[in-house]
Amino acid sequence: MPKRYFKGRIDLDRLSTEDRSRVEQALATLQEMDAKGLIECMVGHSREWKNLRLERKFTITPQRQRILDLMHEREWVTVRDISEATGMGDNSIGPNLTNMLRADIIERSTVEGSGRTKGRKTPYRYRLKAPRTKDSDPVRS
Repeated sequence: MPKRYFKGRIDLDRLSTEDRSRVEQALATLQEMDAKGLIECMVGHSREWKNLRLERKFTITPQRQRILDLMHEREWVTVRDISEATGMGDNSIGPNLTNMLRADIIERSTVEGSGRTKGRKTPYRYRLKAPRTKDSDPVRS
């Protein structure tokens, strides 16, 4: 079954008492399912929206896992590499990479000698970030 998305705002002041109760019950159900890891949702007041977005937990979806598995096999990968290896479309790879960058799991670098032409996007390559340990020396000799 395809994924379904909902994004919206609910002005509770405009609803009848009965409709408000139904909306509150639906939101409570969504939050319970989110806590169980069955769905992803954010519920809150509009003034809290920025904080909700910043505090959102990062989850490993099947698509992200396929990308991470590929990155374990290769040092650097491009969107084209990921697309060819996983069969995922470019339009679904980009948001997953962006979320992994924000979660500080991977790092990005510009592809050298790409011959970028005017009006084209800058080509990037991605790799897993090396875990930092107490013994690791930040300066390589």
